[in-house]
Amino acid sequence: MTIVDHRQDCAQSTPRKPAGPTHGKCRLTLNINGATYRVHPIPADAFAAIKAYRLRKGDGSNYDVALTVHGPECDCPDYTFNRDGIDPAGCKHIKALLAVGLLANVRLSGPHLPARRKATLAEMAQHEADAFRTVGTPEGMLFARTMDELALKIRMTAATTPDDYEARIEILDADVRQRWQAIGYEEGRHAGCRCGENARD
Repeated sequence: MTIVDHRQDCAQSTPRKPAGPTHGKCRLTLNINGATYRVHPIPADAFAAIKAYRLRKGDGSNYDVALTVHGPECDCPDYTFNRDGIDPAGCKHIKALLAVGLLANVRLSGPHLPARRKATLAEMAQHEADAFRTVGTPEGMLFARTMDELALKIRMTAATTPDDYEARIEILDADVRQRWQAIGYEEGRHAGCRCGENARD
């Protein structure tokens, strides 16, 4: 019986060459009804949008789509003239970005404005204040407080239109100034009388 001893030489392993940095180019494209768009994330204004994308069509057309506190919006003509405030589903650009998950179909604003009647000027201002408050940034809170103050002034003047508000707030401001001037005058007059009495003493 023959025993064969197979021995392998333990060759010293050579150190592995470190991998170089990854490189390459990537491009995000979106096909909408047969038309190809290049998709680019763009900076979103913290006051107006949470995220935004620019869709660039092959013919050079650009459309900006953003997720705002009021929901997704687009600057294409179809959305601007046919769907803004009319069709909650939006234009084809919004629908496509929703379909691939780049946008979420959520409204981050406060309670909806009354649907059965036209909202009052004060309700519109308060609605905007509530929407800015949901953004959760210091800037959003600043705008919310400003809109709260505007809503309060509109209620104080009982204004129903912007022109009505502008006219009435001038009257209200003038009345407030006149009252403070009268208070200051009376306090000054009484202080003068007291000073005169002290001088006579």
